[in-house]
Amino acid sequence: MKTIKIKQLSLINFKAIRHLELNFTGDETFIYADNGVGKTTIFDGFNWLLFGKDSQGRTDFEIKTLDTAGKVIEKIEHEVSATLEVDGTEIKLKRVLKENWVKKRGSSVSEFTGNGTEYYWNDVPMQQKEFNSNISQLLDEQIFKLITNVSTFNTMDWKQRRSILSGMVTISDEEIIGQNLAFQKLMNDIKSFKSIEDYKKMKSTSIKKANDDLKAIPTRIDEVNRNKPEVKDFAALRLQLTAKESEMAKIDEQIQDKTKAVESIVEQKNTHTLKLNGLRTKISTLQNTIKNEADKQVNDSKGDYNKVVSEIQEYESTLKSVELAIQSINTKKNNIQNAISQTEKEMNDLRTEWASENSKTFVFDEAACKCPTCNRALETSDITAKKDELLKNFNISKESVLNKINSKGVGLKTQKENISKELNETESLLKSKIELVDYLNQEIASSKAKLETLKEDPAQADKKAEMIYETMLSNNAELIGLNKDLIELEKVTFADTTVDTSELKAQKDVIKKEVDAIKIELAIELTIKAADERVGQLIEEERTLAQQVADVENDIMIADEFNKAKIDVLETKINQKFLFIKFKMFDTQINRGENECCEATINGVPYSDANTASKINAGIDVINTLTEFYNVSAPIFIDNRESIVNVLPTHSQLINLVVSAADKKLRVA
Repeated sequence: MKTIKIKQLSLINFKAIRHLELNFTGDETFIYADNGVGKTTIFDGFNWLLFGKDSQGRTDFEIKTLDTAGKVIEKIEHEVSATLEVDGTEIKLKRVLKENWVKKRGSSVSEFTGNGTEYYWNDVPMQQKEFNSNISQLLDEQIFKLITNVSTFNTMDWKQRRSILSGMVTISDEEIIGQNLAFQKLMNDIKSFKSIEDYKKMKSTSIKKANDDLKAIPTRIDEVNRNKPEVKDFAALRLQLTAKESEMAKIDEQIQDKTKAVESIVEQKNTHTLKLNGLRTKISTLQNTIKNEADKQVNDSKGDYNKVVSEIQEYESTLKSVELAIQSINTKKNNIQNAISQTEKEMNDLRTEWASENSKTFVFDEAACKCPTCNRALETSDITAKKDELLKNFNISKESVLNKINSKGVGLKTQKENISKELNETESLLKSKIELVDYLNQEIASSKAKLETLKEDPAQADKKAEMIYETMLSNNAELIGLNKDLIELEKVTFADTTVDTSELKAQKDVIKKEVDAIKIELAIELTIKAADERVGQLIEEERTLAQQVADVENDIMIADEFNKAKIDVLETKINQKFLFIKFKMFDTQINRGENECCEATINGVPYSDANTASKINAGIDVINTLTEFYNVSAPIFIDNRESIVNVLPTHSQLINLVVSAADKKLRVA
């Protein structure tokens, strides 16, 4: 087990304590002082050193020392340090809160800009992150609170207490299930749920929906009954329907007899119409054949004429496009020639500039070589050095300028060569376009001459084809015979095929309306039957829902029983770990229902109602158990130690804070 003890604790300007050093010897220390002197401050200081919080877990408590007027004393450091013994090895810790004061430029007064904290581990300064990491390796903050403060655990939320206690014991579901078949079924049912509580929530939701549906069924049955039509003499209505349908059948027979009388005439008329249509089709087909033959005789000359016209149009269109292209090329050629002229001018200007720069010579004035301070002429050696330096600089500058001019000239030469090349290409393209214009003009002239040789105009050819067509029609013997047959068939007439059945149909319509009315009356029987069937379905649904509710309520009851059995075992196992305190895991309600809880009791008295001495011993009992479970012990701070005579034995270091009215200063014993 890891054992942590305090060997020495020092507080400087921490809250109301200006300077205090405490040495802890043995396993138990008593600190005496009157109320308000600073007993709790010691526990606060130890917590702040480790975690930056007071003994209540707050980070925003006032650390700084106040003067008699209640104001913070400025520009002092606030420090807590301690020497801990961890499994026999000493570790020195220190945390220092410093104020940052900065004097801005131009100001004689320093300004407070905030606080900074320094951290030390065995006198070695380190960053907050590293310090906190070392502390967490030494002891987890939550565990520290639980095993150093006798009231921490029993003042936590009951669910947190229950969670910690549950983690101290191991209970398997098989241990609870045993031979209980209902529990075995429950385990199969909850496999897809995270917990029994989720399973119960799902079941409760389904019960609510089933109960809501169950309550609505009587209303739904009543609504169906209220909407059900009155019962009629449906047997008599069926007899009436049969009689009316028989009357309609007789009328249909009479209509059919009259219709049969004209069916023969209609058939003859249809046959005649088919013959007429067939004859007309033959005539039309023969006429199209003759027309195609006439057109063929004149199409050849007409096609040649149109072909030549099309060629001329195509040549003229191409000629227009080429002429536009020539205009564009001429414009481009002029622009290129202008660019060449401009480049040649710039090259001539560079040649003049190069000649001017190259003709420059170095001129040195020895009379101007004087000391800038006393105005005395320089020594000969100094003048020579000065002359050499100026000559060197002159030559370097001159060479640099000439190189720049040469470089620019090379660029202009390359530019001129590129432009000249583009001019040659443009002139070549222009020449090819001009040659194409000559060719197109020759082709146009040739095609127009060819067109003159085709004497016949297409319009005249169409008239010629029409004349040939008319002659061929009048001379075709087959066509003449077909037209004679058509005239004879068109003369044939047939008797009137109109049949007057309007009176019979009117009688049938009257009877049909009566039949439809009877069918509407008979449909009521089906509506009544459907309503009765629906009521039966609702009654069956009511039975099913009631059974579902009972089944789900039984499932929830079994889940509660399993939970209760598990908590009973949990409660027994947990309470076996404590000597002084017992925990109650279920609270029985007035309606005999049970709610989960986690309430500590001392000899049957709830922790909240126990006296201070019992609460302190209850806290020590919890700390002893947690220390064993977490395998680590740390100093226990007991406030109001004067209120208890006999303290439960513990392996942890005890620091007793005792109220003593006679001690106006902290006294360690």
